[in-house]
Amino acid sequence: MGKQTANAGILLVCALAASWLTLYYGRDIPWDFHNYHAYAAYSLTHDRLAQDFFPAGLPGYANPIGFAPLALVQHWQLNSMTAAVVLASIHSLNAFFLYLICRDMSAGMPWPSRVTIALGWLLGASTPIFLIHLGSTFVDPIGTVLVMASLWVVAFRQSPRWALVAGALIGISMAIKLSNACFAIAIAMTVCLPWRGESLRQWLTRVGAAAIGMLAGFAISQGYWSIRLQETMGNPFFPFFNGIFRSPYMTTESIGAFRFQPRTLADLVALPYELALPKSWVYLEMPAPVPTALLACVLAIALTLRYAFRFAVARTALPVAEHNLRLVAFLLIGVLLWLATSANGRYGMPIFLLLGPLCALASLRILPQRYAVLLLLLTVSMQFLATSWGQIPRWGSSNWTPRMTSVDIPRELREHPQLFISLASPSYSEIIPYLHGESSFVNLKGTYSIPSSGPAYAKFNALVSRYSGRTQVLFLLPRLEGFIPDVDGLSRYYSASLDRVGLQLKTEQCVPIVVDRQPSLDTYFNRRLGKMIPHVLVSCPAIRSSPNPEIAERRARATSIMDAFERRCPDLFRPSRPQIDGAGEFWTRTYFNYDGVVLAVRFDKDAIFYMLTGQTSSTYLGKASNPEQALERFDCRLPGRGKRGIEFFNENEGSAVW
Repeated sequence: MGKQTANAGILLVCALAASWLTLYYGRDIPWDFHNYHAYAAYSLTHDRLAQDFFPAGLPGYANPIGFAPLALVQHWQLNSMTAAVVLASIHSLNAFFLYLICRDMSAGMPWPSRVTIALGWLLGASTPIFLIHLGSTFVDPIGTVLVMASLWVVAFRQSPRWALVAGALIGISMAIKLSNACFAIAIAMTVCLPWRGESLRQWLTRVGAAAIGMLAGFAISQGYWSIRLQETMGNPFFPFFNGIFRSPYMTTESIGAFRFQPRTLADLVALPYELALPKSWVYLEMPAPVPTALLACVLAIALTLRYAFRFAVARTALPVAEHNLRLVAFLLIGVLLWLATSANGRYGMPIFLLLGPLCALASLRILPQRYAVLLLLLTVSMQFLATSWGQIPRWGSSNWTPRMTSVDIPRELREHPQLFISLASPSYSEIIPYLHGESSFVNLKGTYSIPSSGPAYAKFNALVSRYSGRTQVLFLLPRLEGFIPDVDGLSRYYSASLDRVGLQLKTEQCVPIVVDRQPSLDTYFNRRLGKMIPHVLVSCPAIRSSPNPEIAERRARATSIMDAFERRCPDLFRPSRPQIDGAGEFWTRTYFNYDGVVLAVRFDKDAIFYMLTGQTSSTYLGKASNPEQALERFDCRLPGRGKRGIEFFNENEGSAVW
């Protein structure tokens, strides 16, 4: 069997396996899809930048190029199973390029060693962070395909022509998601490693070709989007790097992604062990145990000791193949940059794919072949058991339906251009394709709430004036089976919350918008999947109103309390002075430096409290009637010592105040 035939066979096997697993795991329509995935795919073919304003919060301004596959399946109106298979087949290219890396890595090895490398491939391809996102609408697996392809080229192809290709691939991956800049830097530094026998001129030609490819790939795939962002938002990478470009619509303070980053040296040392445990909020919001990080650390220590002993005794170094040196260099640089920027598992997918074969390679350097095979078999078995017992969760797993998503919207909301202001979280910007083409959409309240003053408010207010008498406000009803929501009470609350922007709801004219009300497909895979619960949005007309003095007074009191906490703990509550949201007795501010520190004041409970996204209850700080005492004893630490998920629940829920 020729090499090309073998490659085609492996490619087909990867696609079929990814498709079957996707269908088995279920239809995955996560929070992010409702918030910005569907919107980004739609905006790829519909320029909405000047028409909408923060339609999906901060992620709504992401370059839509990575959502091209999602845009195609939506345009073709494929059913949910077919759409997921198309996406999963694209994602399976990660396993294929990992196979190419393993194939070339094991070239010339005896067959027992090749078996070990093959197990390393299986270990990498079955890493939970990859399996969880198979067939999903996230762009991370698509960007990772380009990273893995670029790495294969850089590690095993020496010519300038191939370096140009590798640079172009990694440049496009950065445009798909800027977090891939970590791996672009790692690729660039790997390219700079000279090949054995390479002259200075050849090195300069190869490095120059890679640089040209990277710049060209990024410029071609990001250029138009950056021009449009500069024209509409005043920042070509909005909302990123606003401390440099200073868009008037966004804070100019630096923003960090500290949700998963180790905060101390002890946290960093413990991270490989934590990754191997079935715990949530370690490197992903859900449990996704991965033993390869711990194994890699143990093997790295053992390998370092062996090399050091060999050098100390024999004064010689063990030979290392050039391509292996490049793979290790990429991994080390990528890991360091990933930890320094986010430590988010989705953003580090190439790392967890590559760890498998590199663990296999390291085990062959340390152990006899039969023990290396046994070690890899044991690790693969542990990973499969963890994913089987844990039933690899999906972000929003449900049964398969005739359409990927559906929106049932009243005719009166579709016939005429209107302004839609979403107070929902997620934003449900996915309804935009179902509205009149000249309607505008704003997500007023979210992780980033549009302020009630300044240039952002002026732009929002201009939209309200343009659609005078044609403004609708959206809010979400709770999705609890058997629970009957108080629609009138919610309408009154949301109407009062709009006081800060001079609007109020006409609650007697509200109508429902139903998202994802679909029958199930008659398929084998639906026998084990849960039934989907529809999302119900309420749309109410809004009219101009005068500020309510009582609401304004309570807002001012809550603002004063929160400002005092900010002054005491400026590093915790950042960026400073975000918009305060709420009405009457309950007020909140969201500080997104930690992806969601919520500081709240409740006058009816005479309480000040705060919490992190992913925590099940709030941490009590003191009385709202005596904020000075609360401030005096506040230690500026994260609520619950920064723990989230089930770990926070087990430690804090028994003594929770709320």
